[in-house]
Amino acid sequence: MNETKDTSKGEPSEQEKGLIPYFKHIVTDVDYEVTSGIQKLRTKIGTYFWKSWSFVGLPFIWSGVSIIFLILNIFHASFVLTFAGLSPLIVVVPLKMYFNRRRPYSAHSDIKPLTKEKNSSFPSGHTYYATVSAFALAFCYGGVGSILLATSIGVLVATSRLYQGVHYLSDVVAAFFLGMLIAYVISLFFPQIMILHEWSLYIDSLF
Repeated sequence: MNETKDTSKGEPSEQEKGLIPYFKHIVTDVDYEVTSGIQKLRTKIGTYFWKSWSFVGLPFIWSGVSIIFLILNIFHASFVLTFAGLSPLIVVVPLKMYFNRRRPYSAHSDIKPLTKEKNSSFPSGHTYYATVSAFALAFCYGGVGSILLATSIGVLVATSRLYQGVHYLSDVVAAFFLGMLIAYVISLFFPQIMILHEWSLYIDSLF
């Protein structure tokens, strides 16, 4: 049976007292208010717009970009996106299994989703995938403009997930910063990726 909105706002109970439980209480309240409040702003045009941005967080979009780089012999960029695309297996999937957080529409009957997902809510897979992919390219190749573009992509995908009622604010915020962190780690190995690129060019020249 679905839970209804938690009406116990304000101070936490005696069992919840302490810094960490109090912080968790605040985050839970903010999460609910943001997710329930944003659905009141839905419009027909807005729904088309935000649903479209959710597609940017799907693996096949970035896999397609990676394949295009591969066809153009820009192997290093393809490798960057490949590593970014594989990272959810060691970052997002374990976290989803560990936290096993219910989706907003499962926990609150007054939240009406525009789509439904089968896996757990924390962290947002769409937000992570878009963020890690965009920032991996930005950190490896771009300057301030590329980082701003990557930030915009991550924020837009995150907002699209909130708009559709399938994630809480903390789900997308955590996914965004995790994506940035892993993208930065990938960029640290860019010299090694360039070596793979040179080997790939050599192998390609043999055929």
